[in-house]
Amino acid sequence: MHDMLDKVEQVPKDLILSMTKAREKERRLRIREEKIQVQNIQQEKYRIKAQERSQAETKRPTGKKLMPCSLPPLKKKAGEAR
Repeated sequence: MHDMLDKVEQVPKDLILSMTKAREKERRLRIREEKIQVQNIQQEKYRIKAQERSQAETKRPTGKKLMPCSLPPLKKKAGEAR
C-alpha cells in the first residue's frame, strides 16, 4: 500500500492534471453527443408526425356555425306534430 502511495507521489502533478482534464473533456464530449442524439430522435418523431398530418384527409366543417348569442334549434320528436 505504501509503495503505491510513493508511486503516486512520484508522478508529476502536470501529468495528473492533464489526465484529469482529458477525462473531463471526454466526459463532456460524450454528454454532448448523447444530447445531440436525443435531439435528433425527437426531431425525427416530430417530422414523422408532421408527415402523417400532411397525408391525412382534411376535415371539412359541415352545416352552419351557430351564432354565439343564439340558442341551437330544438329537435322535434317523431310523434309530435303541429
